[in-house]
Amino acid sequence: MARTRTMSLPRPGVMVRLTGGVLIAASLAGVLWLAIVAVAAGPPVAFGAAALAVCLLVGGSAAVVRVARAAEGLTGMVAAGTATAVFAGLLGAMVMEQPSPLTGVSALADLRFGNQPVPVLVVPGRPGWNLVHVDATNAAVGLDVYHMTPAGPRPGTTGVWALVKLPPGNATVLVLHGGASAAIQLRTGQDVTPEPALTGSDGPECASAVLGALIAGQETPLRRCPSQELSPADSAALRGMIGFIAARGMRHVTLVSDTSPRSLLAAKVVRTVCEAHHIAVGTPRDHPGGPVVIVSGWAGADSALNQVAEGQLPSEGTYLGPWLLDEPLLEYPAGQLLPLGFDLQDHAAFSYLETLNRRFPGEVPTEAGYLGWLTSKGTARSALTGRAELYAASTVYFPGESGHAGPQYTWLPPGGISQVSGVLGS
Repeated sequence: MARTRTMSLPRPGVMVRLTGGVLIAASLAGVLWLAIVAVAAGPPVAFGAAALAVCLLVGGSAAVVRVARAAEGLTGMVAAGTATAVFAGLLGAMVMEQPSPLTGVSALADLRFGNQPVPVLVVPGRPGWNLVHVDATNAAVGLDVYHMTPAGPRPGTTGVWALVKLPPGNATVLVLHGGASAAIQLRTGQDVTPEPALTGSDGPECASAVLGALIAGQETPLRRCPSQELSPADSAALRGMIGFIAARGMRHVTLVSDTSPRSLLAAKVVRTVCEAHHIAVGTPRDHPGGPVVIVSGWAGADSALNQVAEGQLPSEGTYLGPWLLDEPLLEYPAGQLLPLGFDLQDHAAFSYLETLNRRFPGEVPTEAGYLGWLTSKGTARSALTGRAELYAASTVYFPGESGHAGPQYTWLPPGGISQVSGVLGS
């Protein structure tokens, strides 16, 4: 007669203790993992995550133990094990779904000074020199209260600006304004790739391009500033603009440029087209007369336009590179004209103006910001016509210039910008 063996199962009490031990060990490991992720994200996230983890740990443990005690033998073991697996899975999913803060990207924050919200932009959010833009008339920026840098105005811009050197890893940018202080927490990472254009006069234009991308919802590392290259569209616009000048019968132009890569390339385009049309090219120092063509950055354009407005630089019209679409530069009474390859009144332009006004109320719209917006939205191809037309800026308000937005959302609030030519040839 064959013998049979009977397999004895652990007593329910032992099963409960084993299940509870496994659950607590798994939960503690999950809580530790969650804590590591949360601390890296900053104190507010860490505190919230810790409270949530404790609640889940206590509540989940009680639920599993009750399940185990409610059943006996193999049924209790299966139920307790299933409950443990489900709870551990939920905790793991919660941890995995915690948004991981991006490293080495620019930051836009609404800091509060008392009851006053103030937008602050930090570019590029990496170790090394960063440009900080504050929507205020006075502020100071630094890493601690003992090492603060006063922020000041920049040509062609609004608000105030300051450079601050951030360390690798994590950084806290402290901003003082109106007798109060607030801070931005950044994960700068380890990439110390410098961005020379940010520390010079072209920094604000670069920051404007970044701001356009940020308000469009895109957070990516900064790799290039607009002043580092001349786009094919801008090159074609410059050629068409010089052709327009030639058609007016002009035989001299005064060229204003600087040493940035874009300006050097733009100046070469202008000289080449002028030579083809037998137009002599001089500099402000030569005062050759004729129109003034400005292909410098914002700072150089601000200086030249001020000279034209003050009568120190004679001009038969002032022609600007497309990247000089910037309200402070267009407010000078200098007869500004510029070639643009997009419609200032279409829906995309209105959306950019409206979002900029909402996210950074004191900031002015710019070509760099709009292109950053369009690129981030993936609508650049449809919004950019590729065929430049000449626009004139005036501080006399044109009722139709605001398009869908109304007078509060315009490219030039003190006046307007109107189209004055058909498609320019190239």
